[in-house]
Amino acid sequence: MRAAALVAEGPARIAGLAAAETELLAANVPLELARVRCDLGAALRAAGKRREAKVVLEPAYAQASKIGAVRIAERAAEELVAVGVRPRREPASGLAALTPSERRVAELAAGGNTNREIAQSLFVTQKTVETHLGHVYDKLGVRSRHKLHRALEAGPAGSPAHG
Repeated sequence: MRAAALVAEGPARIAGLAAAETELLAANVPLELARVRCDLGAALRAAGKRREAKVVLEPAYAQASKIGAVRIAERAAEELVAVGVRPRREPASGLAALTPSERRVAELAAGGNTNREIAQSLFVTQKTVETHLGHVYDKLGVRSRHKLHRALEAGPAGSPAHG
């Protein structure tokens, strides 16, 4: 459907890509869905339908970023810029995604310090420590301090020690 739509022109291209998007939504094929949405957004932009293009390109960008489809994400970002939208950077994960404050809190927590001790040593509130730990757990995909220690030790290959 996508290939047939891409060789069509004008409204037929848009209609074909929209139909392909509908099919791919039902089929749960994230890579192809991101690709079709990017193509559809580009076709809508070329037709002067900037608002409609934005509505399609934003999820294309988000989906492509989420699944690591870098070229599709880059193209969607370029199309978003062309319609006047500055694409938001998707939240990263892994050690490289940690802010310096999150990293400090994570290291102290992994070292056996309580939230209260961490708060006192960093001169912040316990609530701040809890917030940072929540972000750390999300970014590293862990749910306990024991696993946090392992995640900080192992880390993904090639990721910077500080984010």
